[in-house]
Amino acid sequence: VGLCDLLIDKACRSCGVRIALADPGSAVVAARDVEEGLGGTMPHRIRTTLIHLRALAGRPGIEVRHHATPMYNSIFRVDDEMFVTPHLFALPGFQPPLLPLRRAHDAGLFDNLVGHFERIWATSVPVESQ
Repeated sequence: VGLCDLLIDKACRSCGVRIALADPGSAVVAARDVEEGLGGTMPHRIRTTLIHLRALAGRPGIEVRHHATPMYNSIFRVDDEMFVTPHLFALPGFQPPLLPLRRAHDAGLFDNLVGHFERIWATSVPVESQ
């Protein structure tokens, strides 16, 4: 089963799926590309990701959006568990650690990261509108 099939199945079971990708045309993506020494390839990598996710377009319970906020980390969350990859200065995205987190109590690190995502989500726009 591929990622899109898995996400579609989860959405069909009333699980909300939200994906916030950096806007490939934004200044923050251009700056990150320079910082990591990627030679202009980061915008293309984001567009390629969107091609892989196109099976999700128009599916109930699934939203894919762009944001133009600085990329501090990548967050992958399911219920009270998440994986976080902090973006470390001048390192390509595959080099920093993948940190597993579990929600232990209110107002802790987990809830702060959830709030971080929610604030980014509030500023994001649906991919279709761009």
